[in-house]
Amino acid sequence: MASIDFIDLEIDENLNVEDELDMDIKTNIFYSYPFKEDNEYEYQYRITLENGICILDEIKCNDECEIIEEGLIIINNIKKIPTDDLKKKIKNNIDIRTNEPFVIDKSISLNNLPINIYKKNELKNLESAKTFCIKELLDEILNEL
Repeated sequence: MASIDFIDLEIDENLNVEDELDMDIKTNIFYSYPFKEDNEYEYQYRITLENGICILDEIKCNDECEIIEEGLIIINNIKKIPTDDLKKKIKNNIDIRTNEPFVIDKSISLNNLPINIYKKNELKNLESAKTFCIKELLDEILNEL
């Protein structure tokens, strides 16, 4: 009968395979700056790059949740587009939500985001804030494509 040799293996108790897998998945998920907020949620865009496809969602997040996915609600699946087309649109300064050239309101910056929906004077800038946030997100993603 053959004998079995046992080898001492050092096991890292801090290693979590699920965390390692999440890291791989998260490298393909990008979040915009929040463009508006209320008492419970921040609203923003999320882009997922997966298998040559870009998925654009409008989401709301409750930052009180320790795990992002538990506090995240998809409001709208806006668009699916091949990443090659996405890259062309970004380089040509095209808003993928509308397929029109970006028109950026110079009065919107990170300093006045997110828009507080309870302040009526800020609410008029909501579309400009959304445009600013998606443009910033797309410019950041271009480096990843």
